[in-house]
Amino acid sequence: MKNEDKELYQIRGFKVACLAPIIFSALIVLYIVLTNSLEPMAGYEGINNAVDVFRIPISILALIFPAIALVATNHRSLQSKKQIENAQKQISAMEKQNDFANHYKHLEEFIKYIGGRYSHLDARSIHENVYCEIEQFDINLNKTAFSSVQNGTREIYKSLVKFNSNPNLNTLETLGNIFGHLRHIENLFKLPQPPSIMLIKVQHDGGELDIPTSYLHVFEYIQHQMKIVKYIGLYSRKKRMRFAAFQALLNMNYENAYNGPIDFTNNIDFGVTESLGVTIDDCGENGETIVIVGYPYVKGTELIDSSYSQT
Repeated sequence: MKNEDKELYQIRGFKVACLAPIIFSALIVLYIVLTNSLEPMAGYEGINNAVDVFRIPISILALIFPAIALVATNHRSLQSKKQIENAQKQISAMEKQNDFANHYKHLEEFIKYIGGRYSHLDARSIHENVYCEIEQFDINLNKTAFSSVQNGTREIYKSLVKFNSNPNLNTLETLGNIFGHLRHIENLFKLPQPPSIMLIKVQHDGGELDIPTSYLHVFEYIQHQMKIVKYIGLYSRKKRMRFAAFQALLNMNYENAYNGPIDFTNNIDFGVTESLGVTIDDCGENGETIVIVGYPYVKGTELIDSSYSQT
């Protein structure tokens, strides 16, 4: 048993503080008595004489009180330290319990939230992938989801801008880069492919990619998936995916875009001259700078408009 768990009189320091002065002073008294011829004397003179003769052992004996006081102070300090440690452990346990409860409450509400618009999605798997850190319970998007969307949408944006302005330049390589990054986001967010868009399997970078068969559907496909990612991210309590390239992909306007088929074999021009006609926000060469206004975020389950800028 540790000293802080014992009573004061049970600890070794208390016993030493009491017995050491007594034993030491007793030995000195014995030495004085044996080495001197002392005779009893009545009256105050005898008392004064005894005090004078035994003043050293008396002084040593008096050390008991400050020694006990030091031991008691140290004992109280140890007890106080243990109480603080116990309180911190209780607080930590309560925080973990609250995190655990909040996590599963968030999961429960998230399943309802996703099911209200995208009932075909596996909300539980999505939540596990993008909201949970390893060995932690969180109600915000995790770092993996953040970096995946931030880096992926930036690369998609840069390739898509080039593809929009010159669609017949390295078509397969450009689309392979776009949909390679998109697949990574889709796998993380557990997004199925849109059933309404026709896809074709093409060989790219040692593997296969499913890519839309027409120019227009490339942009429609990307925007469709980004809208789902945005909706999933809106349920994060604090962290927001406010990335310039991500917003640009959400804001693409392809109503007047060219809708011819894509030839992945020969990159033949099917009537596309200069551009595909898609309007995409200018996020700079690196896809990182844009002013975004009216970005919605979630407070509880209610959508609220909020303005902000990212540079």
